[in-house]
This record gives sequence, structure tokens and C-alpha cells, in this order.
Amino acid sequence: MQRATVKAKTADPVDAMIRIHVKQTAPDLRSNKDLASMVKKGDLAVVSAYYSLDTGRVEVLTGAPSA
Repeated sequence: MQRATVKAKTADPVDAMIRIHVKQTAPDLRSNKDLASMVKKGDLAVVSAYYSLDTGRVEVLTGAPSA
């Protein structure tokens, strides 16, 4: 994760690290042996999102279910 954070070249490395961690963790959860079957059936969506303490907004990064 450290290499990805350095490559991100952003003004806020902590923000970059959080976003990268979330994007890397979501696929692991989707393929988890206990969750994968529910994800495959559509009973569970693993959505990676970033919550800003400054603005109170949630930004969906990956995995948003389609309506």
C-alpha cells in the first residue's frame, strides 16, 4: 500500500492511503469464503466508500449496486 500511496502523488498522503486501502480491501471482502456466495447471488453488495469528516459527505469509490 505504501508504494501505491507514493505513486498517487497527492497533496494529502493520508487521504490517498485511506482511499487506496478501501479499494484494495473491498475485493478481498467480495471473495471472502463466507461472503462470496451472497455477493454472487446479489444478496450482498460490498461497496467501498470514503466518508469525509470535513464535509460529512460519502463518496462511493467502487461496487455501487446498479438500480
